[in-house]
Amino acid sequence: MQESSIFSLLHLPPMSLLQEGLLYKHIYSCLSLAGIIVSVYGFCLEVIKEYDPSYTPLCDVNQQVSCTKAMMSSWGRGFGIVSTLFDEDSVLNQRNPVYGVAFYTLLLIVPIIKEELIATVGFVLVCASIFVTVYLMFILAFRIKTLCLVCVTIYIINFALFITVLFYRSVDKRLSAKKRL
Repeated sequence: MQESSIFSLLHLPPMSLLQEGLLYKHIYSCLSLAGIIVSVYGFCLEVIKEYDPSYTPLCDVNQQVSCTKAMMSSWGRGFGIVSTLFDEDSVLNQRNPVYGVAFYTLLLIVPIIKEELIATVGFVLVCASIFVTVYLMFILAFRIKTLCLVCVTIYIINFALFITVLFYRSVDKRLSAKKRL
C-alpha cells in the first residue's frame, strides 16, 4: 500500500520526496511567520486598548464578534492559568500574544538549527499547541462567549501547522526508509 501525500489526495502530479519535504518545510515556515505576525498584531491591539479604552479595532464588530473582549479577559494573560499558579504580577504571567510570538519564533528557529528537528521537536511543539488551542477554543466559546477573529486565525494557523508537520513526518520517514535500503 502506497503512503498517501497531499499531492495524491489532491490528484496533483507526483513530486520527489525531497521536493515534497522542501515544500512542507516552506509551508511550515510561512505558517510560523504568519503566527508571529498575527501574535504581534494581537499584542499591539491589547497594548493600544489598555492605554486607550475608547479604541475600537476592526476586529471588534459587536458583542458577539470581539477580539478585545477575549484578549482583555482574564484568559488573555497566561492563558488564564499562570496567575493561579504564580503571582498576578509574575514575569511568567504575560499576555497570550507574547507566548505566541515566542512559540512561533521557536518554530522558525528549529529548522535553522537542524532541519531534521522539524519532524521531532517541531512535532512535539505543534502537538502541545493543539492542546492549548482546544483549551482556548473552549474558553472562547463557553466562557467568554464571543468570536475573536485574531484568536480564530491563530487556531487555524495551529491546525494547519499540525497537518503540515504530520505530512512532513511522513516524508521524513519515507526518506529514512529509502536511505536504509
